[in-house]
Amino acid sequence: MCIRDRSATAQQTAAQNRLSVGVAVRFYNRTKEDADFERRFSFFYDYPANAQLSSVKSEAHEIIFERITQDIFNESLADW
Repeated sequence: MCIRDRSATAQQTAAQNRLSVGVAVRFYNRTKEDADFERRFSFFYDYPANAQLSSVKSEAHEIIFERITQDIFNESLADW
């Protein structure tokens, strides 16, 4: 899921945009069932209001997916 947000200034113009990505994960631990989890992970990337999403999309996706992947990895190893 991708969401674009805008934060407004006093003049009601967008100061920045935010691209948000969320994923739902269901993790099964075949050796330790009490370590199973189902959880939503998300992260975001803020970029200037005058920038087009297409111009920052590659960098935004790289940063967002790196963070989400790391969070999922950490959660899956939390009980080790």
